[in-house]
Amino acid sequence: PFHGRAATVSPAERKRAHVLVVAVYPSAEGTRASLCGPAGDQPMVQHDIEMSQAERLARVALAEPSHHAATRFLLANLPELNSPMPGLRNVSLLATQELRVGVPERPDWKASGVRARPLLGLRGRSLVEALGYGIEVLSTSTSMLTVNGRNRAIAVFCDEDEPFDAPAQRFNGTSPVSQALAVADQKTVDWVILTRSSEIRLYAARPDTGVGRKGRAETFVELNLSLLPAELAGYLHLLFSVDALVDNGTLEGILDRSADFAAELAVRLRERVYFQTVPALADAVARRLGRNPTPEDLEDAYEQVMVVLFRLLFVAYAEDKDLLPYRTNDHYSVHSLKRTARRVVDISGRLAAVDERYAEWATEVGVPVGSVTDDATKQDLICELDACVAHLYGLDEDDLAVVYETFHEGADYSERHRAVLAHFRRIA
Repeated sequence: PFHGRAATVSPAERKRAHVLVVAVYPSAEGTRASLCGPAGDQPMVQHDIEMSQAERLARVALAEPSHHAATRFLLANLPELNSPMPGLRNVSLLATQELRVGVPERPDWKASGVRARPLLGLRGRSLVEALGYGIEVLSTSTSMLTVNGRNRAIAVFCDEDEPFDAPAQRFNGTSPVSQALAVADQKTVDWVILTRSSEIRLYAARPDTGVGRKGRAETFVELNLSLLPAELAGYLHLLFSVDALVDNGTLEGILDRSADFAAELAVRLRERVYFQTVPALADAVARRLGRNPTPEDLEDAYEQVMVVLFRLLFVAYAEDKDLLPYRTNDHYSVHSLKRTARRVVDISGRLAAVDERYAEWATEVGVPVGSVTDDATKQDLICELDACVAHLYGLDEDDLAVVYETFHEGADYSERHRAVLAHFRRIA
């Protein structure tokens, strides 16, 4: 299946009914699905989706109380299928890098996946019981989760129309998470687990827990079991089961490694900004100043470097925190900073991984070895790489013209300039 064929549902048909089109097809990895929908003249299309994952997603959408709610659910969650960890959302509790790389390398990862896969279709109380907890009802809205008779967490089983962080009548006008955290304080337990439909979310009741150190209601890790592929089911066991929350459990180990990574990351980021990014930006700006810049020229150059640097940081942060519609607007996603940055990694990796000597490195980067087999493909990738980098630096077409007209005196870069410009117009 390809985008053009999957998106052929007419606008008139989509206007009559919000619909998710599921195309099922065989592949080398087994039965797979392509998903298209649910709204818009250019609906989102996702390919190569595990069949059980597609079924769980459709089942949750069908269970929503209205077609508007189903549309909102699909618009919010379809983009997640294309993420490295679909169904996993981490907000300041753990290091995402540790979740993405460190956790799957744990010796108990495979066994955890085997234990958790049968639970992916469970919801609410049934899911929490299957994770190994005893449940003692405290009130109409909260329960205590126990392990071998010891209190471990406060649980709230939300109805379909009760978002975790919105006020609800059943919770006396407060949000489910606010009430759960208040009860956790009263009962002196360290964790809060909330469920709603296919979602299960874990909060730390202690304010000093988590790498991001935000407010307690803004620090959590969540799984959406309708999105989580079977091969990532190990996260459910390692983050939410009784083995996770017992003393010296799996979650405590992941928290410790997350804290180590966050501390190291702060040092690496500072060094990268001061010793790599800023000098590279300054060098690019300096090339345009001429040989005898005035003090005013240097001051202007410094301002340009800071504008580009903070623009990159702001957009990257805004996309990561969903302040920009990276996950919900397909048109924006195609032109986003994150998508372009990933393309830079992919192209650079493919150009560098020329043979099996680079196999281990290529695996880390996520590119095939020896995929660039002819000079025409190589040159086209180099031009696309130039265009991506120019886009990330915030250059425009006039800037590109200056770069290629002044790059090397006496050389003719007009053909390369035209090729780069074609890629630049497509992504900018």
